[in-house]
Amino acid sequence: VENGETRSYAEWIASIKGENGKDGKDGESVQLRVYNGYIQWKNTSDTEWQNIIDINLLHGADGADGQDGQDGRDGVDGKDGVDGKDGKNIMLRAADGYVQWKISGTNTWYNLISLAELKGAKGDKGDKGDTGAQGPQGAQGPKGATGEQGPQGEQGPQGPQGEQGPQGEQGPQGEQGPQGIQGIQGADGRDIVIEVNDGVIVWYYVGDSEMHTIISIEEITGSNGEQGIQGPQGEQGPQGEPGQDASYVYYHIEYDYNNNEDLFVETPEGYDIKSIEWLTTLPEVKEQYAAAFLGWYISGTNIRIYNYSFIGGQVTLEARFDASLAELSGLYSADGEYLLTWKELVARYPNSFTNDGTEIRASGFWGSEIAGKLVLSDKITKIGNSAFYNCSGLIGITIPASVTVIYDGAFQNCTGLETVTFAEGSKLKTIGNDAFSGCDKLAFNTYDNAMYLGNDTNLYFALVKPINKEITSCIINEQTKILCDYAFSYCRSLTEIKLPAGITSISNYAFSGCWALAEIEIPASVVSIGENAFINCNAFSRVDYLGTIEQWCGIDFASNPISYANHFYIDNVEVTEISAEEFGNIESIKEYTFSGCSSLAKIEIPSSVTSIGRYAFSRCSSLAEIEIPAGVNSIEQYTFFGCSNLATVTFAEGSALASIGVRAFGYCEALTEIAIPAG
Repeated sequence: VENGETRSYAEWIASIKGENGKDGKDGESVQLRVYNGYIQWKNTSDTEWQNIIDINLLHGADGADGQDGQDGRDGVDGKDGVDGKDGKNIMLRAADGYVQWKISGTNTWYNLISLAELKGAKGDKGDKGDTGAQGPQGAQGPKGATGEQGPQGEQGPQGPQGEQGPQGEQGPQGEQGPQGIQGIQGADGRDIVIEVNDGVIVWYYVGDSEMHTIISIEEITGSNGEQGIQGPQGEQGPQGEPGQDASYVYYHIEYDYNNNEDLFVETPEGYDIKSIEWLTTLPEVKEQYAAAFLGWYISGTNIRIYNYSFIGGQVTLEARFDASLAELSGLYSADGEYLLTWKELVARYPNSFTNDGTEIRASGFWGSEIAGKLVLSDKITKIGNSAFYNCSGLIGITIPASVTVIYDGAFQNCTGLETVTFAEGSKLKTIGNDAFSGCDKLAFNTYDNAMYLGNDTNLYFALVKPINKEITSCIINEQTKILCDYAFSYCRSLTEIKLPAGITSISNYAFSGCWALAEIEIPASVVSIGENAFINCNAFSRVDYLGTIEQWCGIDFASNPISYANHFYIDNVEVTEISAEEFGNIESIKEYTFSGCSSLAKIEIPSSVTSIGRYAFSRCSSLAEIEIPAGVNSIEQYTFFGCSNLATVTFAEGSALASIGVRAFGYCEALTEIAIPAG
């Protein structure tokens, strides 16, 4: 050093070392992810991700082949294998000249064997068949000549008993004498015979030849009765000779549309019906595409005429229709001609429907020749998987309000399908995946970034799909009621979505794989949310509900968006506590209702509740205690599963609890004991 002192290096460093600096700030947490082929990072507070390295650069060059190793020693015997998983169900059908098979729940059929290979050798000629059933009754011929008198009818029943003679005058009552000795039993009576002999009803004892007259047939024959109602027409006999003085009445038939001026009027060929007083058969009239047939009426009156009506003179009959019953269920041609009534359609395709006629079976009309516009009956509630798959002749379909679900692929590959109409007041909750895929002629209605199907008064009833998968935002039309299955599935750039106030259903997988979607507002109008509707939404962190707790508990959940976001808000306030009053008078807390609500720390279940559904409070990690009301009789499986901080479970006095489901309190790590109510 300068003054000549000798120091060690350590001493010198110490002499020149300044004071210690202030402690540095803690570093922020860092998040990592794999995205678009890169490993990326960002600070938790940042919004922008930074690329670290291309994943492809992490692959090193192939190493040189190693030397062959020495043969290993024989291994010990392996353990017995575990039982195999149950096989999947398969379905069989005959189509396109083959016996085909597919795994149940999938859409692809595979050829098993050609039907031609199964065809055996030509069999021997069969026995002559039984005589066919009698053909339909022919038209009634003109009245024939009067036939000869038939044979005398069978003997009639016994006539009434004759009147009793007048009673004699009563004598004075004598004194009661002693009871007499019981008399001997009388002889058995003799059988008698009653019959008609020479126009007289007579009787005689069996075995006797002497007959006794009761009354002549002439004396008990009444006056001629009124003409009876004509019985059903018998089989047509051979044409008789024209009767004498036959007085015919002619009826001219014309169409009338019940004075509805805005309807088209169709006048078919006039019908001249020739009859004798009794109108036996009215012409058949098919219900028109524009109106329903009401019946035949005498023109200018409200008198309806039926088959076998008695008409005593010249009248004009008119066929009346009602436009309020427009578009009846059944099959129509392209130009609106009514081809098949619903009853006729069911009779022609009986195996396409369930026994009660309320559902169209899976693959019910697969590849059938059905062609035209089909209006489904309002008896139908469900349309099965691939129900109309590959029905290329189908050009239009009307879905009645009664249908609640359309399953996967229901109208897939209907290449001629041009229109789909949903009836007013529809109860539809779910439209399955690929329900209308491959319908190349189907005209969708477009609004903002999505494509819709609807009806004349609501073109945007059902949102089917986005205009493409690259959209970043979508404002859904205010008239939309339902999001179809997979509606926005894997729209990976979607960051903003606006649901309308009147929407009722968010179907299965509707937003699955929307990686960039961070939050969503759910209107109070929603009544159902389908399976995995928000699965794989990696950025999803907030659900805002625009209704009340009581309304939220009324939703039918097959999955819950809170399970993916973990944070639940009402009125822009995160839900941490729920009082009994907020539930209203609900009787059950449905499955998944609060599943994954990590901020929920306190809850008061109201006394009106009798059951708590599956996963209702699963993974509510802040929930520390819960009291189960006395009226609750069942807690389903996994109800409180994964409530890691739940330490106290109390059952109210007089508990009616009868069952607790599997793992209802599974992975409740802070819970050491539960006092189960007696009984």
